[in-house]
Amino acid sequence: EYRGERFLMGQHGANLRLRSDWSYIWKVPRCLAKPGQPAVVVTRRDRATASRCSTANGFVYVDARPLDSEVSNPLRFVNGAKPGADAAQTGAGANVEVFFADDRVFYYNVKPVKSGDELFVDYGSGFWRVPGSGSSGGDDSANAVVGDWSDFLN
Repeated sequence: EYRGERFLMGQHGANLRLRSDWSYIWKVPRCLAKPGQPAVVVTRRDRATASRCSTANGFVYVDARPLDSEVSNPLRFVNGAKPGADAAQTGAGANVEVFFADDRVFYYNVKPVKSGDELFVDYGSGFWRVPGSGSSGGDDSANAVVGDWSDFLN
């Protein structure tokens, strides 16, 4: 599980947290299961469920930045797999995938991973967009990245 502090838009400090911690935050569609029913699981391919849940219940944000210990939150240190030429050149395409359940974020392997291998997840093309450009760019510094995982939710 990708651990972090959960918050909703409208809570005190939410906008500041989004601006300062964005590269550590997952925007999770809220799929609230009825009492006694199993959790609703949303994968990247299940855009209809993500849309239905977020339309009905909004989003919860999971901010991992405050949990900066490899022991308390090892998945905070999974890196983004940059799509396109970079991943093809380095062979560092995504080897884990994400799914959401009960306002929580989980990763699972999609390729074999050996002990000591670095883990990469595809955050979506929106994560790599340079602010104001409307397109993906090569600069992934903290000031240049706009992460919205838009291709996951749209």
